Amino acid sequence: MTPAKVYDEGAFTVDKGEWGYQSFDRDGNKIILSLEEDQCVYWTRRWLKAQQDGEWPEGSGRVVNSGFVGGKL
Repeated sequence: MTPAKVYDEGAFTVDKGEWGYQSFDRDGNKIILSLEEDQCVYWTRRWLKAQQDGEWPEGSGRVVNSGFVGGKL
């Protein structure tokens, strides 16, 4: 098993799992799940920065693309 990669002086880690790459905060809480490692790192950094700046309200959703398609087929 490969150990999780640590980013930004321990601000978060990224672990490869069965469904893709999962990032975790310092407390072990899940942040972002992505199929690509670089996208996981990018969006985790964006989310953490937004949290720090108060631009992403606490408790708001973190879904960037849910895969849901609306409308009639």
